[in-house]
Amino acid sequence: FSIIGAGLIGIVYFTINPVYQSIKEESLKTKFYEDFPGMDTAASLPNDKRKQVINKANQERCSCDCGYTLASCLKVDLNCPLRESNLTKVKEMLRDSKVGSGLAQD
Repeated sequence: FSIIGAGLIGIVYFTINPVYQSIKEESLKTKFYEDFPGMDTAASLPNDKRKQVINKANQERCSCDCGYTLASCLKVDLNCPLRESNLTKVKEMLRDSKVGSGLAQD
């Protein structure tokens, strides 16, 4: 029995172990994301305003009670029933930041 064999057994165990999967899923729900859908229009924002939106999206929770943040929901949970609503929230955060920065266009 080699180290490689033991490593493969460990990988298989952790891949199919439901407790590990639950822990992995929980870590995805609260992982901090800087790049997620909706942020493609943030390039024109000053860096401090962009970071404020990123922080806010990583703090606010998806309202479907899944436990994901807005950012993690948009990045990871492609089947969330509120995905479009969450995308709209992020776009509104960006728009509000642009207005506050004097960058808004009519």
